[in-house]
Amino acid sequence: MKTLSSYIESSNNISIYLLAEALDCDRATLDSWIKDETLLFPKPIQLGKDEIHFICQEIQDWLSKRPTFNCYYDREANNFIINHNQIVSANSKTDTLINKQQALNKIRTKIKLGKENMFLNNTDIVIPCISIDGVDLFFSDRFQPYFSHLEKVSIQHEIGVELSKKEKKDINSSSPKLKRITTI
Repeated sequence: MKTLSSYIESSNNISIYLLAEALDCDRATLDSWIKDETLLFPKPIQLGKDEIHFICQEIQDWLSKRPTFNCYYDREANNFIINHNQIVSANSKTDTLINKQQALNKIRTKIKLGKENMFLNNTDIVIPCISIDGVDLFFSDRFQPYFSHLEKVSIQHEIGVELSKKEKKDINSSSPKLKRITTI
């Protein structure tokens, strides 16, 4: 899995092509973001006749200022559902961002691994993401807590295994009552 920081060519810059690949968009999308003054997208730097690069820190700063939304994985739709009306604080670094395809692959891999895994079609259990003009980026460092939480909840609600007081407190403090559980 390649995070945004994996695409950085040097400690200083990233080419427009690698940035497009990292964000899972095409160059035309980046060109439109550059032209759209309301987005305040960082200005590119020209390193050669055809070499357009961006300063990595400026891209990361720009991403950190983008609104972060809650989303969840909907197993039935096999997609992420993003709540664009719910802006949250991600408390994550932008260099951990992965594009939508990588995030879906990560979820699918987790689902295939164990028959005991359960996933919720539930807006109460969420993953933070950034959504820019149809380009969705997910904080990869937030997936493991999402998986861990879902596994604990599934054990508590489906199997009836008694969890420790600390685990129950962790579950109850991080989400309201569950609406629906889907077993895989």
